[in-house]
This record gives sequence, C-alpha cells and structure tokens, in this order.
Amino acid sequence: MVPNIYDIIDKHKLDSVSEPIEKAHGLPNECYLNGAYTEIERKKIFEDKWVVVGTANSLPEPGDAKPYDLLGIPLIIIRDKEKKIRVFHN
Repeated sequence: MVPNIYDIIDKHKLDSVSEPIEKAHGLPNECYLNGAYTEIERKKIFEDKWVVVGTANSLPEPGDAKPYDLLGIPLIIIRDKEKKIRVFHN
C-alpha cells in the first residue's frame, strides 16, 4: 500500500514549493532521500499514463533492440520481423 505523502513529509515543507517565487523553496531533502516518497511519486506520475521510452528511428532494422530502465522497471524495446516496435517488461 502506498503511504500518504503527509505521513512522510511535513505538509508545511511541501506547501512552500507552491508559494510565489520570492518565497518558494525547492522540494525538501526528504523527497530525494525517502524511498516511500519515490514510490508515491512513481504512482502519481507514471503508473496510469503513457511514457515515452524511445523513438522509432532508434531501432531502424528488424531485430534491433534496446534495454531501458524506467524507474527500476527493466524494459526491452525491439523492432520485430514485421517492423513493429514492441516493448516488454521483465
């Protein structure tokens, strides 16, 4: 289960990010050091949305393949015999 963000980081610290530029601060250090925060961020940003992991011209020939790591999720991008791009996760 994904924890509530305010159980991990003080709400006041996060609210300061949205202040006018003269008062605003960047994300607190906890956002960069806390694995639970990363889990929340991954869920909100990536889990239910399309993500670009490459372009067709990076795999010009059938059989071409590229590994890709999307936030710790190993993917392989391939161009199949019919010249279609496919992506698989492990």
